[in-house]
Amino acid sequence: MRAAAPTSTPSSATWSDVAGDVEIYTVSREPQRTIAVNVMHAGRGEWGPGDRYERIRKKSYSLELVVGGSGVMDINGVRHELWPGDLVFMHPEDACVYWTGPKGVWHKLFVALHDRSLRPLVRQLRVGKVWHVRLTRAGALRAQRLLAGILRVARQAAADAPLRASVCAYELLLLLAGAAHRIEGRAHLPPQLQRALDAALAPGSAIRNVTGMARAARCPPEYFSKLFHRHMGLPPHEWLTRARMEQAADLLRTTDQPVHAVGASAGYPDPFHFSRVFRRFAGISPRGYRVQSRRLAQRA
Repeated sequence: MRAAAPTSTPSSATWSDVAGDVEIYTVSREPQRTIAVNVMHAGRGEWGPGDRYERIRKKSYSLELVVGGSGVMDINGVRHELWPGDLVFMHPEDACVYWTGPKGVWHKLFVALHDRSLRPLVRQLRVGKVWHVRLTRAGALRAQRLLAGILRVARQAAADAPLRASVCAYELLLLLAGAAHRIEGRAHLPPQLQRALDAALAPGSAIRNVTGMARAARCPPEYFSKLFHRHMGLPPHEWLTRARMEQAADLLRTTDQPVHAVGASAGYPDPFHFSRVFRRFAGISPRGYRVQSRRLAQRA
């Protein structure tokens, strides 16, 4: 059985032959300046044989996780075979068509994100040219819990829904970036950069600035910065800040360390400075991030 598109679906999208079991819930119609990742809406879909959907250039990003069955997606003329554990990241300027086969089924969870507020983070995470990644089993389970958490928040329509959804969406983007960068690998990088990245990402690393990375790379800081930017697509200080925020987010989720200790472990001995930087990346304070992450884990 098939149903017409829900009335909450943005008018800029073109729907055709959408499977009957589709839910879409609005989280926020306009982005909030105080939130780094603004969720527009979230939903789930279960498609049957031959179902098809076209997404014509929209003013939003979209993250979609395949949780069952399989499907095919054409993004800007490139065909992607999708299976459980695949995470798709669609950009505002993309033209997409996706469908199931004549005997196929396809189950997925999805979230749409306001584009204007997200573009700086997309650049920081270097996912501007990422469309499709295959997550590890643990990563796929984590992504499913996060998307289910956003959907649950959207259904409840509470006053703090945009902020709670933002926490989950930020973690989804970190999962996407981590998977994409692992796929890229480092074999193509100059040995200086490989040494610097290995040193910066080593457990207990004492590298806290670009000078430390340049020292590990065994080259002058100015030359290292130019080399890093040329090959990595962003300045080394931005990359290092993102890596430290990911480390802090992991500690906040998985340990009971005080927030000031988490900040110090990530290289921020001043707790106020740490809170400001973390809020800029996650859209929420470190303490709020920990509370929301724990609630999500308990409900999953």
